[in-house]
Amino acid sequence: MTTTSLEPVLEHVIEPEIADPPPRRLALPMGTRLLLSVATAMFMLLAYGGVRSVFEAVKLSALAVHGTQLTAHIVAVSNGAMPATGSVGQTGFTYRFDKYPGEGIAQQSTVVETGQTILPDRSLSQEAGASGRLKTKAYAVGDVLVFRTMNWMGHPVIHPWRPAPIGTGIFLAAAGLLVLFVSTTFLWKVVQWAQRRTLLLRTAEARIGTITHKFTTNDESPRFYVRYGFASGSSSEGIEKEEQCSSAQWRQFEVGMPVTVLVDPKDPSKYGLYKIINFR
Repeated sequence: MTTTSLEPVLEHVIEPEIADPPPRRLALPMGTRLLLSVATAMFMLLAYGGVRSVFEAVKLSALAVHGTQLTAHIVAVSNGAMPATGSVGQTGFTYRFDKYPGEGIAQQSTVVETGQTILPDRSLSQEAGASGRLKTKAYAVGDVLVFRTMNWMGHPVIHPWRPAPIGTGIFLAAAGLLVLFVSTTFLWKVVQWAQRRTLLLRTAEARIGTITHKFTTNDESPRFYVRYGFASGSSSEGIEKEEQCSSAQWRQFEVGMPVTVLVDPKDPSKYGLYKIINFR
């Protein structure tokens, strides 16, 4: 913020909708409401992903603490041309649980193909084993596969446990919490931005100011700025501020042009150009 002596501005009529003393009943511009809606939708999408990651991490932790160990034996190995290289190798295997506390499971076999997730038996929930992937390389008939299983929220869950997915659980928990933090912070910033605009539109004093400078940056994606001055209350001294805006907003201003500035009388650090705040 800089203080400068203001030149007399051209005659300027404050917009009728904000000419009355506050508080005013003004609706937020459509652009602001649309941005709030988009931000809320993005928050819900990111928050859903974050919650799912944390949920999976909690499920793995529950399996580690409360799960029951379950073993299976490979009963057949399939050989053939590898999809990626065309060379002959193992393309999958079939395993059977040695014992499982589920009706009919121990008498049935499960086939795992190279590059595919382990598919659960139909008597299990659809998510059972979906996050586990077994490598078929160097498997042989008689090899033991280790799983952990438990009843999770009313559904039996089974997950490969060699190696134990401790790293996966830590990563899912950290990633989920990070996504939740970022999405919450993003939404809070947007809400604060909208609240500031609402506060200025409804409770701020309308003052007359002048555009003193407008410029753009020379970046690959240029940013647009306008600088304006306005009187600081009854003093002849003025305050000069700078504000970023869109290219469409930037084009509507000219140096020397009188403008309406909204200033919070209780907190002069909250201010804004009415044409930018109410841009439609």
